[in-house]
Amino acid sequence: MRYFNYAGLSPTRVEAVEETRIVADEFQALLFCESGIAWYRKQVEKCRQKVAQLLHVNLDEGGDSLVFVPNTTTAYRLALAALEFHQGDVIITSDQEHSSTLQALHNLTQRGIELIVIPARSEESFLTQLDDVCQGKKTRLITLSHVAHTDGRVFPLRQVCEIADRRHVMLAIDGAQAIGHVPVDLGTLNVDFYFFSGHKWCAGPMGTGALLITRRHKERIASRESGLPVTGSPQGWFDLGTQNIGLIAGLARACEMKQQELPAMSELAGLRTVLRGCLSRMNDVDIAEWDGTHAPGILSFQVHRAGFDASRIAEYLHVKYAIAIKPLRYPGSPQLLRVSWSLSTEVQDILFLAEKLDEALEFHTAR
Repeated sequence: MRYFNYAGLSPTRVEAVEETRIVADEFQALLFCESGIAWYRKQVEKCRQKVAQLLHVNLDEGGDSLVFVPNTTTAYRLALAALEFHQGDVIITSDQEHSSTLQALHNLTQRGIELIVIPARSEESFLTQLDDVCQGKKTRLITLSHVAHTDGRVFPLRQVCEIADRRHVMLAIDGAQAIGHVPVDLGTLNVDFYFFSGHKWCAGPMGTGALLITRRHKERIASRESGLPVTGSPQGWFDLGTQNIGLIAGLARACEMKQQELPAMSELAGLRTVLRGCLSRMNDVDIAEWDGTHAPGILSFQVHRAGFDASRIAEYLHVKYAIAIKPLRYPGSPQLLRVSWSLSTEVQDILFLAEKLDEALEFHTAR
């Protein structure tokens, strides 16, 4: 198969699979005897440190805290559940967020919380509107993707952090398309929560991910009069209980290896340029992008032809040529086809995709 959906699910790297097996087998020999419990806790802490190195965060006493979760959606809902929203509070997000994010936010509107969705038309206009809303509304939370799953646009997180600091607003960032794809240094960014899944750009096992609770948010919790316990580690507040230590070890190994190869990820931009050039020569095809930065491994486009159906095009390519790309179809939004690739993708793979895509569009649409 020619695979172009790494933004959805990356094949688990063999080293992570092997680490999962080794650690799971070792735990099976111990289980929850006293020595097994001690071994389990030691393994979890060791894995936390490996993931923290990829994020560039400090988990020492008084620093940030990291919790293992099965996926980004679980992490996000844990973070939202920890925040004390009240009727009249405002949450700000963008129009590029994942459907699971928007669903969770729309659920909060049933409690009288106002949700404001800012269009991400351009970097400057987005930041201006974000600041204006924070100034004029009782904003409690800004929640954004670091890299948009729709088309790979990279939100200007440093400027967003500055606005959140200036307006005293909490900040929760979805890093599902960022971690393992673009450099992320959370030690220099003032966010409250940052979370990601292990099965996307890190190429870790399915059913893994991490939620970072920063020192900034821990200090917010400690300073408020909420009646909640503020002593001990936030891991105790968010932990989902006993988890699959083999999968956690596989994630940690994948993150360890991704840290080594991360500098090479910028080379994916060359393939983006090749695909962009191919698409620009096709009639009625528009690339989805804005005037800001884009991640190197994602490109999405829409087609302005009668009969265009993103799912039908994706199915045609898969059935006839064993090509996997991602159709994106959301109510009220244009249909997109998303292409994403890895370091193993070659130029000829991109050219083959473009050739067969042109064929599929000719077969299934009318100019």
